[in-house]
Amino acid sequence: MASPSAISATPAAPDINEIFDNILLGEDRSQQVGYSEGYQQGLAQGYRDGFTAGKKQGIIIGKKVGYIHGFAISYLTLFETISFDDEKDRSKHRRKIKALCDLIEMVDNFPLSDLQYDSFFEDLEKIRAKYKQVCSLLNVSCTIDDDEEPSYAF
Repeated sequence: MASPSAISATPAAPDINEIFDNILLGEDRSQQVGYSEGYQQGLAQGYRDGFTAGKKQGIIIGKKVGYIHGFAISYLTLFETISFDDEKDRSKHRRKIKALCDLIEMVDNFPLSDLQYDSFFEDLEKIRAKYKQVCSLLNVSCTIDDDEEPSYAF
């Protein structure tokens, strides 16, 4: 008869049900691990794509707002250098100068760096509308398309 220490030293044979459970559950575990890794990779790629898209849109908006600001400053400077012969000429251009000053003020007060600004796009649209009004008053054809660089023609 075998001694008690010899019996405990031999490993017990694994249960056949346990082996089948490990095989079946291994597929589920593998699927869960694959899902988790894929989800994390997708999340990271989404953040990168979102950052790139936001940066591109930010550059476009900054260029447009900068163009409008430069446009308004240039025309205001032009009107300030003109010497008017009489009060009639001066009053004729007063509305244009006022609209240019309002546009410059709108652009100066526009928070380009505040990402949490609630009415960002509404104010951007107001600036665009004011810009179109100024172009109409100046009798200048100005276009700023979403897909193109800002341009103007006299």
